[in-house]
Amino acid sequence: MRPRRVLAAATGALSLALVSVLTLSACSGPPAPTPSTSPASVAIVQGRTDYSRNVFAIEVTNRSDAPITVRSARYASPSFATVASYEDGAVPLSPGSTVDLRVPIPAVSCDGTARLGTVTVVLADGRRIEAVPTDPNAVVSRLVREGCIVHDVDAVVTVTPPAALRVDGVGAAAVAHIDLALDPTGADGRVTVTDVRSTTLMSPVDGAPNWPLGFDIDASSSPRTLTLDMRPTRCDPHALADDKVGTILVIDVSTSTGRDGRYLLPLPPAVKAQVYSYITAVCGD
Repeated sequence: MRPRRVLAAATGALSLALVSVLTLSACSGPPAPTPSTSPASVAIVQGRTDYSRNVFAIEVTNRSDAPITVRSARYASPSFATVASYEDGAVPLSPGSTVDLRVPIPAVSCDGTARLGTVTVVLADGRRIEAVPTDPNAVVSRLVREGCIVHDVDAVVTVTPPAALRVDGVGAAAVAHIDLALDPTGADGRVTVTDVRSTTLMSPVDGAPNWPLGFDIDASSSPRTLTLDMRPTRCDPHALADDKVGTILVIDVSTSTGRDGRYLLPLPPAVKAQVYSYITAVCGD
């Protein structure tokens, strides 16, 4: 009988210890996550001033408590044919500060959905940061979508902006004309041109939100000139001073590949300057 009493006592002690462990676990909760040791975070961004320059930015933010210096940055994604690289000089970053490292937009790959890829940042002290970037404004998917639209359209038709702005009249009554040359390439496929949107600077003469078009172009089409008659969208003092995308034509298209979207056509610098001069003349100094 004595051994049984010892076993019972031992069993009670074990039960008490188990209850204590469970109680302690319940109070302490799950283990705290291990904090990231990366000194920086990365993102893909594109500002409005980047559109006409055909660039985007690898955004690097110093998340550490000490200064760092970025020596280079590379962005690789299956959605682009080549790697986008920044190697234009070292950039010091104080704790909490951010820099946008602008890089040309590589040719897009149109064989699948947009994929984010990875960014590799090399610091001056030799450390390497490799991470999947954030993309808060869905820049990558937009660049791929618009890049594939450009690929589809350019395969079927060459769209050439004017070498000069035509203007009829003088002063406040003047009307400007933007002539676009559309020359079929002879390749298979079809492009449907739906409309051209008004911009922050340029609108149809009647003030409509777009120039409605609605025609198809394919290998059997003849070359044509598309003329957009325009007047200033606005005449307030900030119209020109704050302009970023006002001279980029946004052409809504669909293609025989099944894609549809925006085909962006920036006016050449000389024509952009002429648009500015025209608006100044119509709106007054």
